[in-house]
Amino acid sequence: MCFIVWPCASAHCGLFQRGNATHLGRTGFVIEQWWTKAPNPVDGISYGQGKITFTAANGDELYATYFGTADHTYDGDGTEILTHGIFTGGTGRFVNPEGTFEWDGLFFRTLPGPPPFPVGEVPGSGEVTVTGMIKY
Repeated sequence: MCFIVWPCASAHCGLFQRGNATHLGRTGFVIEQWWTKAPNPVDGISYGQGKITFTAANGDELYATYFGTADHTYDGDGTEILTHGIFTGGTGRFVNPEGTFEWDGLFFRTLPGPPPFPVGEVPGSGEVTVTGMIKY
């Protein structure tokens, strides 16, 4: 689920997802992100940053920050999101993490047409691959 406020020069978006991760097991994660500009009409790129809270199967949390780009022209109605992040803290076994990650994700919205979207929920589906190193 993504909540985006359009039209404006920036968007604040919140996402919640579930999946499996090597160090976390069955996990959920919450993303709070800010896109610093609307998509460029020439290349369809917008820029963003955000915070992520991963929750491991046992309840331990892992915190991270990231920055990246969103290409809103992927395959017609998709958005490809590429980010670089750093682990910043956590609870339980993740109290003092060290490491970085790369995030490569695809999001396909189910609303017709490109942004700007109406204020509210932007439904869709997608997948994400996260690679990196963490020491805890």
